[in-house]
Amino acid sequence: MTLSAFLERAELSPEELYRPAKSFTALKRIRARLDGASAEISEPSASTAAAFRALPRLLHIDDPARLGTWQR
Repeated sequence: MTLSAFLERAELSPEELYRPAKSFTALKRIRARLDGASAEISEPSASTAAAFRALPRLLHIDDPARLGTWQR
């Protein structure tokens, strides 16, 4: 499932999903564990965890040039 499909089905906004310490990736990890794939799913690295914590601070940014640079 994609992020946009998940948000639509769950009737959530990005702000509701990306509260501190939450992310779509974290939800997918939980789902994989519930489906019995715990041996295949590793915990995020310290730098990845830090990036996830920063996501809520990025939600207000709407400058296409800045977003494009970050995406690249």
